[in-house]
Amino acid sequence: MYSFRKGEKNRKHPKHLLLLILGGGLVGVLAMVSGVFAFSPFSPPLTIAAAKVAVHCFPVKDMEQKAECYRVRISNLFPEFPVSDIFRVIAFGQTYDVALVDCHFIAHRIGEVAVAANRNTWPELVKDESATALCSYGFVHGVTIAAYDHNGLSDAEVQKEMPKFKEACDVDGRNLRDSCLHALGHMMYYITGGDVARSLTYCDQAVTLREGEGNVFTANRRCYTGTMMMLFFSFIDPDWEETTRYVLNRDTVQTFCESLKKDTYVGACMRASWPLFDDVVTKPGGVDTFCKGQPDVAETEWCYAKIFVALAWKNVNNPAHMALLCEATSASRRESCYLNAAREYLAGGGGRSAVQESGALCGLSGDEVIREKCLKGIVQGGGRYESKGSHGRVGYCAHLPEALRSVCMDQENQ
Repeated sequence: MYSFRKGEKNRKHPKHLLLLILGGGLVGVLAMVSGVFAFSPFSPPLTIAAAKVAVHCFPVKDMEQKAECYRVRISNLFPEFPVSDIFRVIAFGQTYDVALVDCHFIAHRIGEVAVAANRNTWPELVKDESATALCSYGFVHGVTIAAYDHNGLSDAEVQKEMPKFKEACDVDGRNLRDSCLHALGHMMYYITGGDVARSLTYCDQAVTLREGEGNVFTANRRCYTGTMMMLFFSFIDPDWEETTRYVLNRDTVQTFCESLKKDTYVGACMRASWPLFDDVVTKPGGVDTFCKGQPDVAETEWCYAKIFVALAWKNVNNPAHMALLCEATSASRRESCYLNAAREYLAGGGGRSAVQESGALCGLSGDEVIREKCLKGIVQGGGRYESKGSHGRVGYCAHLPEALRSVCMDQENQ
């Protein structure tokens, strides 16, 4: 790539630099991109690379095609630029294009590309994931998905690798650990060649519970969820041929889930099957209907929490509709709906839009007590990011109302 180190004038005026690089593009797009990147916080080479991505992807009208354009072209910035710089580009672009807000699968692809260079480095790459949750930890998902050949490993091979699995998610930051454990479930699915029963037993073997993780929302359940999702979400891994050996539908899924015997396995399977019942759970009151069939109280609690999260993910840009779904659920579950949905909004990253969107959602509750608890949950969420005083924590808390910032900064690490 052309170096601009010798061109002091160009370094001072990236707008002119971009006009040279991007000349020949559509006038409107060119003007927009030039304006956006005129005061880019990046180095000249990264500015140019990011602008090229914008010129190719921003004008695409179809949202799915646009998302795919970003997924491929942004991930192709690696290895010329480090992962941290690539995520800075994404965060910068989110202000200008809503297609970058839900960047989870873009981050998937970045993780896959990064680990492909040397699969043995995957445990270290997991720890490189940002604790501020940009793109809902898609990077760590991509790393774990692509770390092993999807043809599967023998049990002897799995046992040889087990120390890596046990240590991989021993990371700081509650959000990162939870997401890593979930991604580990995806990995267990792949290393068994899609054998669900075997995958779940490896989750139990690989996940060591920490103090305080023995309640309903346990770490091993997060691994189960990652495994079971593979049966019902064909888009989780768009770069690999679907490996599932099971053909499930509404009529067969309950029998299949119950064949897994253990209540925690059955519950994980049944709640992960919600895409088969999308028309049910997306209707007001539908979550109550869907979660009735869980094997016990603990699995029922997990079901509600995870479906509320799923609905928030589907309505990440529509808090008004998410609030409508929360208000339509049973009164005893309304608080859980708002709290879990707000947390999912925050999972997109600790930046201004995520914090403000989650706060806006809380404000839509018709119950003052729920509004206050929901907002308190956002404040407490600061403890799920980086340590006190860290850049990530400061950045997160800065986007809360001024009266709550100091409380957020003082949250204990989770």
